[in-house]
Order: sequence, then C-alpha cells, then structure tokens
Amino acid sequence: MSGGTSNGTQQSNHGGNVILRAGSSLAGLGGSLALSSGVGASTSSGVLTIETANAGSTGTSGLVTIRSGNASLGDSGDLSLTTGSAGTSGSAGAIRVEVYLIELFIFIRFGSNSLRR
Repeated sequence: MSGGTSNGTQQSNHGGNVILRAGSSLAGLGGSLALSSGVGASTSSGVLTIETANAGSTGTSGLVTIRSGNASLGDSGDLSLTTGSAGTSGSAGAIRVEVYLIELFIFIRFGSNSLRR
C-alpha cells in the first residue's frame, strides 16, 4: 500500500497520503491498530521500521510523532518502549536514542525516584 506519486514540478504538488486508522465506537472501546513484522519459524523475525524519508535539496526531513491520546476523565495512555527478552545464549536488545547537533535534556522517572542528566 502506498500513496500516489506526484509528477508535478511545483513545490505545491505533493505525494499522496496513506492513513491507517482503526474504527470508532460510540459506547465501547475504539478499534486497535497493530503493526507487526513476520515471524521466522526457524530464524529471525522480520524488521519493523518507522521512519520519514530524507529531505530534498532544500527541505527538512519529516516529523515523527509517537503519542498517546488525551483523556477527558481518567488517565491518558502509557507510552511503552520495550525490547524482547533474550534466549539462554543471547542478550536483550538495546534501546538507543540518538540526537544530532542539538543539546539533549533527559528526564527519566523510576517510580518515586528521578534521574536527571
């Protein structure tokens, strides 16, 4: 599945969008959306990549936003970034955050304790 290609030569000629959206509900829970790579029955699972394309010669690369929704009453959704557990002869996967050419401020909260860098 992909959006349409723009063959126009003007900056106002945009490529087509692709929107994946689960269903809505008036009374029950809204539909869920899951993206998952395929299993390798006797080898590695597939890769799941979420990224924006590189910028053109005069533009900026696209924004990536991962967020939970707001709540009118009750809690908003959690954001969980978790690696899978390792087998007996392996080690758990790493979580990497890379930032280029800007100052980085990290605030990590573990229960009632906080770590600031």
